[in-house]
Amino acid sequence: MACIFHCGFFLKTRASVILADLPYILIEVRYIIKPQMKSIQIKSPEIVISIVSTGLIGLYLLLFSQESTSTLFLILFLSPVLVGILFFPKSGIFTILLSIIAWGEKFGGDGINFVSRIDFKIYLLDILLCATLFSCLLGGVFKKTIQWRTSFVDKAILLFVVVGLVAAARGIFTFQNDLNVVFGGLRNHLYALVYFLVFQMLKTREDLAGAKTIIYVGTAVGLLFLAIGLISGEGIWTEKTPLTTSGIRYISSVHALYISTGIILLLASFQEKVSDLPILKYILFPLWVAALLFSLVRNLWISTIFGLIFILLFTPNLGRKRLFQFLLETTLFIVVPTALFFLLKGALTGNLNFISSFFERISSYSNPEGDISISWRLNSWSEGWNAFKGQILLGRGLGTVIFPYYEVFWTRIPTQAAALHNSYLTILVQLGLIGLTSFLSILTTFFIESIKIIKKYGVDHPKESGFLVGIGAYIFAYCYGAFFSLYFELNFLIVAFWIIFGLGVSALSMLDQKMTNSNSGSDLGVDI
Repeated sequence: MACIFHCGFFLKTRASVILADLPYILIEVRYIIKPQMKSIQIKSPEIVISIVSTGLIGLYLLLFSQESTSTLFLILFLSPVLVGILFFPKSGIFTILLSIIAWGEKFGGDGINFVSRIDFKIYLLDILLCATLFSCLLGGVFKKTIQWRTSFVDKAILLFVVVGLVAAARGIFTFQNDLNVVFGGLRNHLYALVYFLVFQMLKTREDLAGAKTIIYVGTAVGLLFLAIGLISGEGIWTEKTPLTTSGIRYISSVHALYISTGIILLLASFQEKVSDLPILKYILFPLWVAALLFSLVRNLWISTIFGLIFILLFTPNLGRKRLFQFLLETTLFIVVPTALFFLLKGALTGNLNFISSFFERISSYSNPEGDISISWRLNSWSEGWNAFKGQILLGRGLGTVIFPYYEVFWTRIPTQAAALHNSYLTILVQLGLIGLTSFLSILTTFFIESIKIIKKYGVDHPKESGFLVGIGAYIFAYCYGAFFSLYFELNFLIVAFWIIFGLGVSALSMLDQKMTNSNSGSDLGVDI
């Protein structure tokens, strides 16, 4: 009894001490947490609305899109999304970007066909784009915030769109290509105009930080899909990208692509003295790397490395030192112990399937003839090059059909030029040298101007230039991946690219204007 009494007295005493110190404890916790929350912008209504809207879109896509009454459910779930975009136009861009990252091909999948003669569908993606455009124009007219520019990048993008229109006309009237394919390709070219929408709407430092937050939130959804894939034994939506080697994809290539984007943006943030949240660095980053490996997408591994190289080349010395320190810490204390654990577990249980699949994916590069995916690409590219040589200047028009040799079927079957899994060759075949030149001039101008600004002002303005380095690294990695994939042929990937490209140009323009105003002694510098 005495023992119980003493224990009760002790607990009561400790509780009173804790309660007395509670205000000081809360103050300490506040000062620990508050600085870390600055890098994730979740206070703006646009961010909150876009997250809620993406959740509603996901519920419709996952639960009701295949129902016989899907149109009714579409109206029910889409109405609050459209209302949010009407009152908060920026939430439209954020919702589209987050929905692409979270729901991938499901978001850009089956559309509504309004014209019976041709298979020209309106996608959910298109509806949100139109709503965002309407809201932007409505607000711009009343507030007089619309700015017209005539920069070289703007002109190059407009030229690229015009060349696409000419290619569509040539595809229809000169080469009598399939109308369905022609109009699908034309729509993809018109998506380049999304760049102008982004540049008009996202003009402040908070806007760009919000877009970065959206990408991080999307990668968290990707990790959720990875967990589902590991539990179920196969990733969701991986059946459309089957492996030509042994192994199982536990996460789709689209989710892996944007997880790679999150990795690149995080690594670029080490240019600042205080980078992003520790939870991003020490918890999500290792999970992102694991997800990238579990995707078994070879070219994505390489493109992420190219993005890292870009960051190392154009990050100032101090930021590069922080980045190397972080990579060393992560490798020694997280990656290596985790890898050893799974190796030991696999050796003890005799289950080394993923490890063998991983090394088989890497070694397949040394034997392209033995890998159907690689050999098919090589044969297809040869046929595509032959098709291009017949119409060098203007190409063969949108909707071009070539006849690559499918080794897997041992026969020659017709295939669209847009399915060559090489976006640059696809542009050459359909738009010719003029089309490819206009497209490459867009990218070249962005890289030249960005590198010039980063080298000149990177040390003095690490936050602004760090964001620009991250966007540049993403574009560099994405453009490498386009050599082997359909990065500029799938509608949702194209829209996401032009949104992020627009963010990069906005950051470049704002930083350039800020430096110009600073050098002229003006107090009107625009913050990135």
